Amino acid sequence: NVNWWSSAEKLGEYKVRLNLKKEFPAALEFLSGPIVMYPNDYYSKVGPEGMALKPVGTGPYAVTSVEPGKRYRFKKYDGHHSGSPKGKANIGNVVFRTIAESNTQLAELFSGGIDWIWKVKPDQAERIKSQGEFTVKNSSTMRIGYLNFDAMGRHSKNPMNDVRVRKAIAHAIDREGIVKNLVQGESIVVNSLCFPSQFGCTQDVPKYDYNPEKAKKLLAEAGYPNGFETPFLAYRNRDYAEAMINNLNAIGIKTKFEYLKYAAFRDKVQEGASPFNFGTWGSYSINDVSAITSHFQSGGKDDYSKDPEVIKQLGIGDTNVDPQVRKDAYKAALSRISEEVFMFPLWSYNTWYAFSKDVE
Repeated sequence: NVNWWSSAEKLGEYKVRLNLKKEFPAALEFLSGPIVMYPNDYYSKVGPEGMALKPVGTGPYAVTSVEPGKRYRFKKYDGHHSGSPKGKANIGNVVFRTIAESNTQLAELFSGGIDWIWKVKPDQAERIKSQGEFTVKNSSTMRIGYLNFDAMGRHSKNPMNDVRVRKAIAHAIDREGIVKNLVQGESIVVNSLCFPSQFGCTQDVPKYDYNPEKAKKLLAEAGYPNGFETPFLAYRNRDYAEAMINNLNAIGIKTKFEYLKYAAFRDKVQEGASPFNFGTWGSYSINDVSAITSHFQSGGKDDYSKDPEVIKQLGIGDTNVDPQVRKDAYKAALSRISEEVFMFPLWSYNTWYAFSKDVE
């Protein structure tokens, strides 16, 4: 996302000036993460397809061959800039393979066909551990799950317009139980619409414990003593979604569940066609609240509340260069999002890795 700058000027062989549309204190976070640099002379000739088949970048490895959908071969690049934060390559040659089927990945790992795999399923991680021949590790990621509610009625007049219903749902979801039994690993329950390490993220906001009886009481106060039926969308982690559906059934809320591909899910949400959905966001690993809270709550296509106060506070946080002013503004925004349950944060995600003991 580079919509925060207006132009760029080349000042020298290794120097460039970015002219921003307005003050954007998270600029260095964005520049050091998902934004990549391509050599203009080469890219202008070969375009996206040529770059995909024979990429040229700034990393410690050079691509030697590409088999689309199957494998990339890399070799150590001795001319890599020694001052790079990426560090120096320690392995001479690397082959990156795409193996879609998880059981095939395991078979290859066990037979020595591959040395390292990631995004291993929790039950498979336990199976690999039991072999005693591999290192298995788990690490938290910046991705969090959330429930998004049609608080302002973009979809239609519906129960989610009532804050008591949104609070009831928050109390109905057994986040701790789902993390313990399904998500597992180093994942944690999150109470704020951000990942704890991100600049400006505070967990000091109104919280909602698992309390089905309180949830039923709130539904009755909102005029739904017998519950109601609602559409419910998701695009990943079907088992997590089904666990939450069971939680909702327990307080009388029935769901018309629709499990979609991400593109279809995103389109429905951005068109305002979803009163209630389960999604996730990884912030592109940008360690700043502006990469998540501002994405969902600043009045854009994904914003189902469009709350003026939240938009105002996020605007201050996104553009003020004083760190304390930013923190105060983000805390005000996050507290209001939680108080009104415009969105309900669920848990962080994690990734399992398994690799040969020859790999350090």
